[in-house]
Amino acid sequence: MEIGRLRVSPIYGWGWFLADSSNRAIDVPPLFELTAEIIDGPHLNAIGRLDQPSHSLHGMWIWLCQRTGLGDCNVCVYRARPKSGDDSSLIMTGFADVAHLGN
Repeated sequence: MEIGRLRVSPIYGWGWFLADSSNRAIDVPPLFELTAEIIDGPHLNAIGRLDQPSHSLHGMWIWLCQRTGLGDCNVCVYRARPKSGDDSSLIMTGFADVAHLGN
C-alpha cells in the first residue's frame, strides 16, 4: 500500500445523496486535495481523512473507488474510518473525477 496525494473534483454524476433514511439529494461539494492510502488493484481504490479546515468535508473519511471502464470514482463519506462491511458511519455518497498528484 502506498500513500498518495489526490485531487478530487466532485461531479454530479448520478447525484450526491445523504446516506440516511431521507436519502435526500444534496449539493455537490467543492474540489479538494486528499492524502490517501492507495490500495493495490487494477482500478483506483483509496481512503483518507480530509484535512482541509475550510472545506465542508474537513475531518471526514473519504473512500474512493474507480468505476470500471470510466475515469470517475464512486465517493463515500464517513464520520469515522470505515471497517469492511460496516457502513454505520456513512454520511453521504456521490461521484468525482480524481487525479493522482504523486506521493
